[in-house]
Amino acid sequence: MEARMLKMGLTRFDPRAEAQDHARLFDSVMGCLAEGDHESAQEILVFGLKYMNRTRVVKRYHIPRRTLYNLISFKSVPTLELVAKVCYALKQEAVLAQKVDSAGKNGRISSHVRKALPLGAHPRL
Repeated sequence: MEARMLKMGLTRFDPRAEAQDHARLFDSVMGCLAEGDHESAQEILVFGLKYMNRTRVVKRYHIPRRTLYNLISFKSVPTLELVAKVCYALKQEAVLAQKVDSAGKNGRISSHVRKALPLGAHPRL
C-alpha cells in the first residue's frame, strides 16, 4: 500500500506529528477566534487534546475529566473558562516540549526543567 501511495505521488500523513506542535495549535486557535470562527477553534482544540496525555491535562490544568471528554466528543459547547484552560494547557505544553528538546543529547531533563510547569493551573484560570 505504501509503495502504491508513493507511486501515485501521495505522501503519508501522520496527524500525531502535527498534534505535537502545541505552539502551532495554539496560534491556530487564536487565529480562528480572531476571525470569529468558533467552530474551527473548537475542532483544533479537540484535535490537540486527542493526542495529548489527557490524565496529565486533567490533573495539571484542573479540567474535569467529564468536561474534557464532552469537549472531545462535541457533546457540549465549551465555556469561555474551558477554552481558556485548554489554551493555557496548549501553551504550557509547547513551553515544556521546547525545554525537553533543549535538554541535551542524553535526553535527560534536569530538575529545573521538570519543575518548569506548576502542577496547578494559572491562578487566573
